[in-house]
Amino acid sequence: MNQSVKAETLGNYISLLILNQKMYTSGMISESLRNRISMEIQIDYQKNQKA
Repeated sequence: MNQSVKAETLGNYISLLILNQKMYTSGMISESLRNRISMEIQIDYQKNQKA
């Protein structure tokens, strides 16, 4: 059960990163905003891994 929850959580973070990239490539956000969002997603993921 715990491993399936971790896989689902990882999938959610990957989906956020993909959405972030698609928003950038479609011109909805700037490169600097894309980088900032990516960093926030990564920090949140790492924080949740330690919890």
